[in-house]
Amino acid sequence: MVHMITNLKYFVVVFVMIVVSCATGCSPTSEKKILLDMVHHNPGEAETKSDYEKPFKLNDFGYGGKVFFLFDAAQFGITWEKYNPNIFPKGSTERNWVDRKQKEISSQYNTFLEKGLDVYCMMDMIVFPKKLVSIYKDEICSKDGKIDIHQPKTIELIEELIDLIIESYPQLSGLVVRTGETYLQDAPYYVGNNPISRKQESHILLINTLRKKICVEHGKKLIYRTWDFGHFHSTPGWYTSVVDNIEPHPNLFFSIKHTIVDFWRGTTNNFSSTFIDTTSNYWINEASKYGVVFNPTLGLGQHKQIVEVQCQREYEGKNAHPDYIAKGVIDGFPELANTTKYTCLRDFYNDKNFAGIWTWSRGGGWGGPYISNEFWTDANTFVLSHWLKNPAKSESDIFREFAIKKGFEGKDIESLHQICLLSADGVFHGQYSQYNYVDIDMSRDDYLGQSGPYKNTIGAILSKSDNPTKYLQEKAQAVQIWHQIDSLAQSLTTGNKPDLDFVKVSCKYGYYKYAIIEQQWNIYLLGMKGDRSGKYDMENLKSAFILYDEFWNKWKDLAKNPLCPSLYHEEFKYAGKTNESIEKYRRILK
Repeated sequence: MVHMITNLKYFVVVFVMIVVSCATGCSPTSEKKILLDMVHHNPGEAETKSDYEKPFKLNDFGYGGKVFFLFDAAQFGITWEKYNPNIFPKGSTERNWVDRKQKEISSQYNTFLEKGLDVYCMMDMIVFPKKLVSIYKDEICSKDGKIDIHQPKTIELIEELIDLIIESYPQLSGLVVRTGETYLQDAPYYVGNNPISRKQESHILLINTLRKKICVEHGKKLIYRTWDFGHFHSTPGWYTSVVDNIEPHPNLFFSIKHTIVDFWRGTTNNFSSTFIDTTSNYWINEASKYGVVFNPTLGLGQHKQIVEVQCQREYEGKNAHPDYIAKGVIDGFPELANTTKYTCLRDFYNDKNFAGIWTWSRGGGWGGPYISNEFWTDANTFVLSHWLKNPAKSESDIFREFAIKKGFEGKDIESLHQICLLSADGVFHGQYSQYNYVDIDMSRDDYLGQSGPYKNTIGAILSKSDNPTKYLQEKAQAVQIWHQIDSLAQSLTTGNKPDLDFVKVSCKYGYYKYAIIEQQWNIYLLGMKGDRSGKYDMENLKSAFILYDEFWNKWKDLAKNPLCPSLYHEEFKYAGKTNESIEKYRRILK
């Protein structure tokens, strides 16, 4: 009888699990998913100080592994002595640098491995020591001086590098390879370039070379990033033309951002599945016309795929204010409805290719804003990591766990959740637009109101005889959302005090930021209308500047609070001068 009852209980539990999984669309018997995190340090700057650089944080949030950023990659701790001792001669300045790097890297890897976390490093392909390239230049470089992957000697050196890395760093579970960009800011004795000189042919050659060495010969994992500027990463035809020429392997994964382009959002009013299915290029111009959708290469082919998610978005404030993307990534942003086959991770979860998530907890992009409290990052990473481990749970239930973990109680839990949900709307309507795609560089990193992108966006609105009033109303709507967010934040009374204080400051930060953006739109629209007609609406232009200056002054006062993240700059990106268009229209008033 006891045995029958035990069996009955077992079948009841299984039945409940099946019912729940059917309701959520996620199988309870799915294989264990990979869950990795990386801190993306700003190249050329001091490394980001973050709890995500410590094992306890990743263990606490349930991560399975750590991806070390580019300049902590094992390739920079290789002496090449066995291959050619003249590459880094003993006693040289370069060799001393490599020896120090080797000790640092090994110590870092051990720290995470000892706490039960898998260790990976992301490395740019193709990067070699300067001296190596000098010695073998005639055998590995093309006529224009770039390292050429299609030279036999280059392949030999790549294979040697892999052997040396895995021999020197047995802590590694695998390697993450990037080809889309090449950063050398913190690698003074190295040179490199993008090896993809012959489009798909280059990718196929490189992947097969790495697959053979890493997956087959060494039994390690290869995570190959598809990131580029609108080809392999973004278009189904390009993607399949590469991966269909690669034999699947249990240790081979392709890593893909969940967005079709970079980590942006944008209206999908003109979405065209036909265009996406047939184009070989989808980048800024295409995203401007057809929108930013869930990456359509996810689910294609026969290879395992890891989804990249940036949790401190560089285009959306870097968590200097709430920017809750976890809900949209898991369940779909509103603008993604009725677009691609999959619109969110919940849709994609049961696909045979879905292997896991790789979050960028911190970083991406350049510069600031700089934060000293990771509360909003934690909101995104906690919800994403816990959902992956239990996809039957709703986002709201997981968020409640997060809020309680941070010390919030009672009605404050729902208020905090409301702040986060509103932030996704506030960012979309303040930063982007429901009506048309705006130039992404109008605001990114810690630069605000660059004239070129504003001219591109507003010039297009005026040239197409679009109704500018609806855009201004949308920016006003965004400010109302941020005012509501700020009001909710100031009403909170529970929570761990450092977090509670930061939430209040950062929500006000967001309110001021988007109030400034609203007035920038006003100023540019009024100014550019005047440029075209020769007659300026001086009264409204003056009113816009009064509000613009008022909110800037409030923002600067807020910055006196030590909890306040660093502010944005009114400068052209990389140009270091005052925003000319704003000042141009101010001078008109004088």
